[in-house]
Amino acid sequence: YVRTTISLLEKQNPQDIFINNFSAWGFTIRGDRVMGPVAIVPRTILRWDVAGPEDINKESLALFYICEPRIEIVVLGVGSEHIKLDPNLHKFMRHKGIALEVQDTAHAC
Repeated sequence: YVRTTISLLEKQNPQDIFINNFSAWGFTIRGDRVMGPVAIVPRTILRWDVAGPEDINKESLALFYICEPRIEIVVLGVGSEHIKLDPNLHKFMRHKGIALEVQDTAHAC
């Protein structure tokens, strides 16, 4: 048995972005309401122009593979139910060096 401790990153680095809550209309991020789909990359929140999982394609994922510094994994929240994306999108992102994880929004947050 080894005792472990944790500390909240938010107290250590107030610049980190945390999702406080989400709903069908958007997110509460660090106390601010953000409407609609968003892409959260290190220290930045971007409006992501997709209406739903059906709009996720190579073009909409470009946002993630053109980012600097390089992103290693993209976790997508796709609503209240787990939806499978086209396997070719996973292959495409792997080719770009990025893992693509698809989850319901509650688990993605």
